[in-house]
Amino acid sequence: MEDLGQNKPPDNPAENDWDKAFLELTKSPINESSLKTPTMVQWLIGLCVTLFSILFFLGQVLPENRSGLYLMVSSISILLIASFGLYALSKAANQSKHLKNLLNIDRTTGLFSSVFLMEELDRLISEGNHNLVLIFLDLDELKLYNDKYGHRRGDILIRNAGEALIEAIAGHGVGFRYGGDEFVAILANVSRENAIEFAKRVHRSFVMRGISASIGIYPWKPGMSSDQLLNEADQAMYKAKRSGKGRLFIPDEQSTGSTRDLKGKFIY
Repeated sequence: MEDLGQNKPPDNPAENDWDKAFLELTKSPINESSLKTPTMVQWLIGLCVTLFSILFFLGQVLPENRSGLYLMVSSISILLIASFGLYALSKAANQSKHLKNLLNIDRTTGLFSSVFLMEELDRLISEGNHNLVLIFLDLDELKLYNDKYGHRRGDILIRNAGEALIEAIAGHGVGFRYGGDEFVAILANVSRENAIEFAKRVHRSFVMRGISASIGIYPWKPGMSSDQLLNEADQAMYKAKRSGKGRLFIPDEQSTGSTRDLKGKFIY
């Protein structure tokens, strides 16, 4: 492997492929009509005004012996308005859900965003998930890499790192882009030993792609908040980075959770 944190540029970066296939949500995007909810609401208001105007007119001109016809037309009109209104509300709800999903996704990697990371951690901790482990990783020397190969290549490197993370934890965890060149994986319902094996798998997946990253893991401990857990996993990663980069740091089971007492072993 070469310098610059051992990160290698892709031989033939397909720069346009990723732009054409953003992520699963946009591979089969919501159709255009569902993005026109405001227009649909305007139509609904117009329909209501028109029908009520017709009903008012009919009420003035129809003789009393035709009151049955008036009631039938009124009922049908109200049913049409209600049906169209429910349809518009359903479309608005689907659009809102779709946009929320897009906001939870990182544009470059297709991983979940840091906002959703905190929401998911809070949820898992509140549910009392005691077998919860974080893998925190940071790409090595990304700034030097960008300076040498350009930021577009740097984005491709970050995207490849996201793919490597997804591949390594597939079916057993969820990956997030925490920000910049930092990534987090949540492993739920796994033992400490299994979490270590997954961290090793993540490391191997990166090495196979010629990507150097410093990796730390940390298990949730009783009384820890999501912020505390994330901070300890972050400190474990920095232990690996300060030891020479491209390494995996595993804290001892006896680690107290205090950064200065964080002891463990380095792998690779």
